[in-house]
Amino acid sequence: MNKLNINHYVKVKLTDHGIECLRKNYDDLVANGMFPYGFKAPEVDGDGYSRFQMWSLMLQLGPYVRMCGTMPFEIDILIDIQEATNDN
Repeated sequence: MNKLNINHYVKVKLTDHGIECLRKNYDDLVANGMFPYGFKAPEVDGDGYSRFQMWSLMLQLGPYVRMCGTMPFEIDILIDIQEATNDN
């Protein structure tokens, strides 16, 4: 079995709801004077995936994951197995 370190990178396909969740998080930070620049959605690769460190994905979108709810990303998460096995 491979280990997944929360610092490893994963890829997810964000939904429209996920983009709105990220925008809401950003707007909350702006309201508290944290960021003076505009919202920028995460980059998307040619296959439609956005890359996050696992801890960052959990921090930013974990609170929006619900059973039978609108998901912020598709349910499959890609893990860089090469990166994960190199750490073992």
